[in-house]
Amino acid sequence: MTVSIPDTVGYLFKEAQRILEEAGFRVQLNPRGLPLKGQIRVIRQRTVGEKTVELTLASEIYNDPSLIEKEVKKNALQDYR
Repeated sequence: MTVSIPDTVGYLFKEAQRILEEAGFRVQLNPRGLPLKGQIRVIRQRTVGEKTVELTLASEIYNDPSLIEKEVKKNALQDYR
């Protein structure tokens, strides 16, 4: 009998953990890339035992171009005052 493991790659860690645990799996973390800050997402998932899934996590870094543009304009205006 094949057990279907939910695919949680791309999910926020807490949501991925909840989904896997509700499906009856134990969650193990890959320590590579730790410590993490801010939003934490699953970037890799693999089975390491019959009911154990290892998750590799990464901090989500998003730079909104519109915020960067506003900061540049703000700094440019301050240079002319």
